[in-house]
Amino acid sequence: MSFFSLLSNPSSQGVRDLVNCLVLGSGGREHALCDALAHASSCGKLFALPGSDAIAETTGTFCPNIDDTIDQRRVLDFCKRENIGLVVVGPEQPIAEGIADLLMQHEIPTLAPGAKAARIETSKAWAKDIFAQAHIATPRAQVTDSHKEAQIILARWKELPVVLKADGLAQGKGVVVATTRRQAEKAIEQAMVEKRFGKAGATLLFEEYVEGEELSYFALCDGEDNVRFFGVARDYKRALDGDKGENTGGMGAFALAPPLGEHGSMEELAVRESIVLPLLRRLGKKAEPFRGILFLGLIATRSGVQVLEANARLGDPEAQTLLPLLEGDLVETFLAAATGNLARQEARHLESQQTQRTFNFTEAVHSVTVVAAAKGYPAKPQTGSPVENLDRIEASPDLSLFHAGTRLQDGGKDANGKMRFHAQGGRVFSVNARGSSFAEARTLAYKTLQAIDWKEGFYRKDIACDAHTSAFVKTCHAVLKFS
Repeated sequence: MSFFSLLSNPSSQGVRDLVNCLVLGSGGREHALCDALAHASSCGKLFALPGSDAIAETTGTFCPNIDDTIDQRRVLDFCKRENIGLVVVGPEQPIAEGIADLLMQHEIPTLAPGAKAARIETSKAWAKDIFAQAHIATPRAQVTDSHKEAQIILARWKELPVVLKADGLAQGKGVVVATTRRQAEKAIEQAMVEKRFGKAGATLLFEEYVEGEELSYFALCDGEDNVRFFGVARDYKRALDGDKGENTGGMGAFALAPPLGEHGSMEELAVRESIVLPLLRRLGKKAEPFRGILFLGLIATRSGVQVLEANARLGDPEAQTLLPLLEGDLVETFLAAATGNLARQEARHLESQQTQRTFNFTEAVHSVTVVAAAKGYPAKPQTGSPVENLDRIEASPDLSLFHAGTRLQDGGKDANGKMRFHAQGGRVFSVNARGSSFAEARTLAYKTLQAIDWKEGFYRKDIACDAHTSAFVKTCHAVLKFS
């Protein structure tokens, strides 16, 4: 199946300029990014800061500062020293701190928005104002930075459940869907009194709970009026089966590569015209042009599509689910977005008659990712335990293993030359499988997980179950009009 063209575009002399690339981050999303960039024909040297043992070992990426905290000035110095031609920023924190602003000031192409545009993610209250100004449907909300006022708002809130959101960055864990007033009171105390989310929870949003099917929608933006659909997925935030337990950074996801339609895209124009472009144009006027990957949390309700949230980067584990579906030269397309040249790139493709699209998807169109986490995650994950048999899992056209929180210990390898990985974080690794159906991909993912011996870990057993995938496909039909 073919969709989007990441096919590279040789120059008139038939010679391709190789681009030295740098990925910022060290988790599963960054592992998937390095894996995808490493396969790009225009990728020169590939670096990751800080990176990880697994990223270095499995993708051939240079990770010279695994143990160091990388600040902005050191990143800039590194880019100049290594002649970096493209920086891809994974996590939200460096984006919020303005790494793209600094690098772009020094004419280093960076796939990430500036700090002003990134407020669409770093402040949910500010994002709500932007949605309203752009006339984008979103659940109604009240905002407060006072503990006393929060208690008053809750006392007057009539409908349950109620959604409480920390205003700032909380690593995907700052949202509570409270079905009782006691749960809501506890969420207020954790955010505003116990400071569980630090400064992120100093301001709190009370949001209307709306029912419907959710989609994670991704668009590649170049700071101009050019938008390229990057994919849709569904993720799982709760730690336990049946959407129970605490909110996490994400315990799994699944995605479906779109079939070819009249425009060669699953992207229904109504979504772009009524949500994506109005949002980008308002950001350009209120803050600054948005350049990078826009991640929208959409929900299809009886009254229409609403926006639940907006993020300024690829999701995790959505990245591990979408990127393995892509073929071709990701470096070229990311570079085009980072330099404001998506339209020019597509025009070149049209002129050369290589393709009418900006990406290619693989034939195995169904993608399922299951995350394995350390026991105790997200509150108090147990670290240091060995993860056995990871060496048995080899990448294939239908299977990928992405490390998020592992570390090589005891010299890195055992007497037989096998790599010895130990758990170092909460989410430790993920398995991504592709297939001709969700059932096929899901079966392969769980079969692979069962072959890994890790007694101190756990994973959800209901990722991409039939009920979830059926609802997802129906929602894609209704919202994005693919057939």
